[in-house]
Amino acid sequence: MLVLLLPLLAATVGAEVACYHCYGNTTTHGQLCSIDKLCLGESCFFKVEQNGEWSAGCGENPAPSALDCTKNDAEMSINCQCTAELCNQFKSVNETLTTLANYDTNFHVPLMLPDLAVSCIECGNVTIANHSLRVPCAERHICRGDYCVVKRGLDPHTYCGSLWEGTNEERCSKQPGEAEQCVCKNDMCNVMLSPEAMQEMLRPTTTLAPTTTTYITSLPEPTTVAGAPEVTDSPPSAINVTQALPTAGTPATTPPKKKCKNTMKFSPNAQAVLMGQKLSQAIDGGFGSGSEGVQQFKDGIDTHICNYSE
Repeated sequence: MLVLLLPLLAATVGAEVACYHCYGNTTTHGQLCSIDKLCLGESCFFKVEQNGEWSAGCGENPAPSALDCTKNDAEMSINCQCTAELCNQFKSVNETLTTLANYDTNFHVPLMLPDLAVSCIECGNVTIANHSLRVPCAERHICRGDYCVVKRGLDPHTYCGSLWEGTNEERCSKQPGEAEQCVCKNDMCNVMLSPEAMQEMLRPTTTLAPTTTTYITSLPEPTTVAGAPEVTDSPPSAINVTQALPTAGTPATTPPKKKCKNTMKFSPNAQAVLMGQKLSQAIDGGFGSGSEGVQQFKDGIDTHICNYSE
């Protein structure tokens, strides 16, 4: 028996716990685990069959609070159970299965999953019946999906989506009586700021003197070499250049055109640049810079700033 202790989530204490409700029958048929699809029960479970099929949901049997995974040699399956909020999280169970495989090399079962190429944040407020749960927006709640989703409404939250449930077409939609749902397909594109972070981002800054112009440029794209190891891209450099305005008799000079990573340029928009800069600061304060997914998201912000710069 292999036991993995998981940190508990802050939630409303009650007789029942919220569990992930998901499954995978084949690589093209299933339901991805997300906080948008939860159930309530006395305990949570996660079961893996020998052929790679798996399922997770709510159970009625008593179970320990920490995740407890047991290998059934007769059925060639693994049964995990626990009694804590979202304790049957796919990421945690997958780590347990990896550890179990290290103890028994003859028992390695690849789980049935679609191609999950995008990193998203999974957090926010969810309510099942009268059971409320607040999932913190922290690095341990970064998930993998085909695309990222934001749901706005009384219980705003974000999560990972897959082609099992829908399309990765980037758009926002709202049905009568339902929360607005927005889909995006870039790493960490569904980051949802706290009210405090949003206030900080919208706080006005000191207006620059009219004699100063700031240009923001980015480094050129690195040359790709076949067979070279993958290296995390460094964020584009921000270069501040101060120039005095031309005086009478002095011909005005035109600053060189900047080349953004996506080769796109829009009409100059100082507010869009300011919002991008403050969003980058908020991400640094909330997530740090140690995650590859967060770094990719910041690279996108730098490109956004470049697109709207003078």
